[in-house]
Amino acid sequence: MRFAIVALAVVLLAPFAASAEKVQCRQYNQQITYFEAMIDRADAAGKSDWADLYDDKVDQIKHDREAECPGYGAAEQAAAQWREIMKLAAQGAITWFTMGAY
Repeated sequence: MRFAIVALAVVLLAPFAASAEKVQCRQYNQQITYFEAMIDRADAAGKSDWADLYDDKVDQIKHDREAECPGYGAAEQAAAQWREIMKLAAQGAITWFTMGAY
């Protein structure tokens, strides 16, 4: 009986854990956007030391995002780029082999 209650709780609470993960990833993206804007402002003001500090902060946030958010790791991004290349190659092959009919 206890197992059924625990299993039911896990099934019911799993979407909340996934949505919390999405919220954290969205916060990382917002922080990166904010600090990149601050880097631009520091460069425009001639404050290279501030720009370096913000750049370090952006690097740290990106590192955290890679570790915690799916789809932002180096291997996942390389796989996505490879899929795009294969999609373009397939479209080119279809055009080539159908002599431009598709």
